[in-house]
Amino acid sequence: MAGQGQAATHFISPVFEWAQNDDAMIPEADQDRAIELLEQAGYSTDGSGESLEVTIDVFDSGAFLDMATVIQDQLSQIGVSLSINSMEYAAWQEKLIQIVTINLV
Repeated sequence: MAGQGQAATHFISPVFEWAQNDDAMIPEADQDRAIELLEQAGYSTDGSGESLEVTIDVFDSGAFLDMATVIQDQLSQIGVSLSINSMEYAAWQEKLIQIVTINLV
């Protein structure tokens, strides 16, 4: 994050110290367990099953593209391919509205 952030330890920002719960901290990354869960779901990185490919839509403002790039890198470490679809905010918002409308019908 270009020196502008730090790794999170809680699900809530440290700005809200009163709301942090040390019994509900973000767990350590466990790539082996993640791969195991993917394999249980029928996805595999060794060619014995279907590989998982997903797309994330982000708008090209703020740090959203940077965050998606970090997520893309993290998922690649467990064999998941993430495509990033960066779009102008109005186009992203219109796509979101269409998805919500479809799911409400």
